[in-house]
Amino acid sequence: MLFKLQREASVVVVEDGDVAGFRAAVFVAAVGQGLGLLHMLYRQVTYDIFFMDWEKPRRVLTRGGGREESAPVSCWRMLFVANEWNELQAVRKTSPAFTMLCMVLFLEGLHLSWAARMDPNEHNLDWNPYSQDSSLLRVGTDAGLFIFIAAVQLLYVGAFAQRFLLHPLAQFVDLLFLANISCIILDDKLAGYYLHGRNQSQFSDTSIVELNNALLQEEEGLVANRGLAAGNSTLGDPEVKENQTFQVYLTRAQRERYEGIMLEHMHSAARHQGSAQGLLRNGRKPSHRPKESALEARARILDDFKSLVVQIENNHAEQVLPSSFLGRILRLPPELSAQKAVLVHDFHSSFGNVLLYGNEVRLIMFELVMFCALDVSLKSPGIVAFLVYLISRLITWVRKSCGERNISRKTMVGRHFLM
Repeated sequence: MLFKLQREASVVVVEDGDVAGFRAAVFVAAVGQGLGLLHMLYRQVTYDIFFMDWEKPRRVLTRGGGREESAPVSCWRMLFVANEWNELQAVRKTSPAFTMLCMVLFLEGLHLSWAARMDPNEHNLDWNPYSQDSSLLRVGTDAGLFIFIAAVQLLYVGAFAQRFLLHPLAQFVDLLFLANISCIILDDKLAGYYLHGRNQSQFSDTSIVELNNALLQEEEGLVANRGLAAGNSTLGDPEVKENQTFQVYLTRAQRERYEGIMLEHMHSAARHQGSAQGLLRNGRKPSHRPKESALEARARILDDFKSLVVQIENNHAEQVLPSSFLGRILRLPPELSAQKAVLVHDFHSSFGNVLLYGNEVRLIMFELVMFCALDVSLKSPGIVAFLVYLISRLITWVRKSCGERNISRKTMVGRHFLM
């Protein structure tokens, strides 16, 4: 619109009545992000996980002192590892509370929300009761500020916190090595991750003095490297010799054997279900401890996986392959995986993909789109930040609760042991 004697022509954004399609697109994007997040959560609470204890039993004298026998291997290391993995379920790189607090501070406290007003002067952030808000500018302001706050947190975690303070995934792998326990995670039918925790010490269940001595010997280079292929003298790359994390690809026959053992266990559990219902009818509470059939099935599966790891370790020249950029991004199985199990070196801790920690960008995008969609409707950054924070807390609670149940069911560690 032009007036008489006007020297300059100003351009303003269109009114909200003309951008109904844009508002609808924002809401559709929020719904789509929510559905994608639900699918991710479902996959993260249904994966298979196994802890393989390599500890050898100690030889002890019988009460009479006439002969030696094998003492049971302590389960406390397994319980400790399971608890540490359970604590990693809901760990994130960014803090939703800090993000929402900064959003309210900048939008309400510093009045950056006024940048969404339809004013021809883009440098004017003063209050004007006659100006009108624009959904286009509001979404742009919210999204730009949200991305900036999240990027600062990710930069701090990646450049400083993980390098000098704490890297949760690396510390968990170190714990596996100290406990002499390996971990297999299957988030797909024929693929997953293998965390090599087998060490060369005589016993891992030992005193703190012997543990410190073992770490000192490792620091001085008096013992073998930690990696699966540490014994291969032809490997010159120290990173390969020290690597403990792999992507694992199973054959169809191995998967069918695993499912056959689990199916046999399910039939056995179904037979025990009738007795449990009888206890309920009699007013008695059935036990939630793992059934004997479940423990036997778990032992058979772990024996199979141990044999598989030993086989790969003895034939690592053919079954332990280097990683490629395209294979790591797309998780393309090697050609050899159709005939035999294969491990692929993973130097980026990709097993974090089964945790919230490895899906931080997806979570940030969900919270960003949800914030924009709610702010377009409510036009109150304070209320919107509170609602998005509640949604984030709900996601964390669901992930932790269902993940804990999945860990207990797959590892046979009772939930009363998971703290």
